[in-house]
Amino acid sequence: MKNWTGIILFLTSLLLIACEANEIGTEIQPTEDKLSVKTDSFSVSAISELVSKRYSESDKLFLGKYDDPIYGSSKFDFLAEFRYINADFPSTAKAKSIQVVLYYKTFFGDSTAVQEAAVYQLNKPLLFEENYTSDINVEEFCDKSVVLGKKVYVAYDPTIPDSLKEEPDFCNTVKVDLPIAMAETLIADRSLTQSQSNFLNFIKGVFVTNEYKGQVVLDVDSVNLEVSYDYIPDASKPDSLVSDVRIYPLNKETTGVLRISEVKTPNLENIPDSLIYLSSYLGLVPKIELPIDRIREKLGFNKGDIISINNMSLILEEALCADSTLTELDVPPYVILIREADIDKFFTQSLYPAEGINTVLGVYEKDIRAYRFNNLADYLHTILYEGLEEDEINPFYVLPVTGVTDIEGTDAVIRHQFRPSGVRLRSPQNEKSNMRLSITYTKL
Repeated sequence: MKNWTGIILFLTSLLLIACEANEIGTEIQPTEDKLSVKTDSFSVSAISELVSKRYSESDKLFLGKYDDPIYGSSKFDFLAEFRYINADFPSTAKAKSIQVVLYYKTFFGDSTAVQEAAVYQLNKPLLFEENYTSDINVEEFCDKSVVLGKKVYVAYDPTIPDSLKEEPDFCNTVKVDLPIAMAETLIADRSLTQSQSNFLNFIKGVFVTNEYKGQVVLDVDSVNLEVSYDYIPDASKPDSLVSDVRIYPLNKETTGVLRISEVKTPNLENIPDSLIYLSSYLGLVPKIELPIDRIREKLGFNKGDIISINNMSLILEEALCADSTLTELDVPPYVILIREADIDKFFTQSLYPAEGINTVLGVYEKDIRAYRFNNLADYLHTILYEGLEEDEINPFYVLPVTGVTDIEGTDAVIRHQFRPSGVRLRSPQNEKSNMRLSITYTKL
């Protein structure tokens, strides 16, 4: 898992949109320059579609299961490998424990739901250079024949004082004890911590899952393999016993893969045609078609006119329904609009922006309860003047995302957002206010 820090969302611009036959045109013709400035409005063609293949490298991992009465349910678990530390144990070291430790500051769902984390040993190592997806076949890496440990827990531990929880560096933990013999082997055989390959021969990795049904998801910030031991630093003072912990982290030099399974969504056939669903954890997202031919015809490109696109924007409005109070999910704060043909290339590149790929960021604006996509003019201009056909452009998807920078704050990574969130949007058929695209242009 590439351990970047500092959440940001500073993406810049570029992409998408669509339309239909409802066009409204206004013309302004200044007498001083005789230029014709027009604004035309188009409705957008869109449906809800389930996307099961999403690249699972996230800035966080998740553990648990969540069921929402409106959007549906899914289960979160993950695979992880740990990074070796090239350091010998003291010659007098004696193992006390070895644990897989999950650190988390936040969670989602029922804080009192009793859960059980189970840790299984991987039979096959993960590949660092591989781009794994959230529908990963766990059985390929773990046959669950070796359970290393289990731990019963609740997300909110009432035994920890509130004063301690309010400390800025406090983290909740789930600590799963592994067989003490593993720690003894690691301490005794110094070759195991001299290289990553040797360390992976000792433990290829773990699969961490939840064995109980529940209604809570841990928002896991980090995962470590931790060995606790005692040693005597001075042989002449046998009573000078010191305790220490050796940490082997899941970090940016190793691989962590989030899996999402047991996905249950609303029956798409039963969704009213006035609504479009968008949910981060299920992968139920808007799929949009952009009618290039209609735009060309309306703007006059087919007549050979010289057109300058001044502005193009798309607004996706939240639909407030009578049953909206049934969900506890927040609205996904950030989404991107991206062409289906570009999704794989975009999410498998290490850094943002992705060269040669047009995307645009949509930010949910609470005051208007909508996503507003602006700065689309350059992309539309490119499509129209390069003569790209509709089947070369469509379809597009609206995908929830999260963004992070590296430690220096110079390079950005955009990833799929998996934390449970959801919103229902007004569709092109919505009679109150439909999805719409507005284009302002000048005929030169």
